[in-house]
Amino acid sequence: GACSDEKRAGCGGVTRGSQGEWLGSFAKKVGDCDAFTAEFWGVLEGLCMESKLDFSNMWNGRVQGLSNYSSVRKIHNMLNMEWIVEFMHEYRKANKCADVLARIGCSLEYNVIFYGACTEEIREFMLADELGFVTH
Repeated sequence: GACSDEKRAGCGGVTRGSQGEWLGSFAKKVGDCDAFTAEFWGVLEGLCMESKLDFSNMWNGRVQGLSNYSSVRKIHNMLNMEWIVEFMHEYRKANKCADVLARIGCSLEYNVIFYGACTEEIREFMLADELGFVTH
């Protein structure tokens, strides 16, 4: 999740295979909210994308806190599906690809864009993530 100076929020995420390969990604315009709320939208939209891709076993970004009840309830409903999801936290500095996608989401005019292939716009960030480079 991300929030621009104009308080426009967005979220984004990338799904990678067990070897770090690109499987899909998304960027979503969330609207006027804080970055924390945008993070919830990112988890929800990521689960929706992975469901559409028919995955049954995945790790996903961890969410902490109990605010944003509506989003949490939707996430909980998705987790009740017949699949295995493991939540873990990854800092933005170590997951630049998702961070860039979230910033793209802030600037979108439409609600959500799904990417079936890694775009030139984020290819260098995907490579940095795969190689384990952390930026400060």
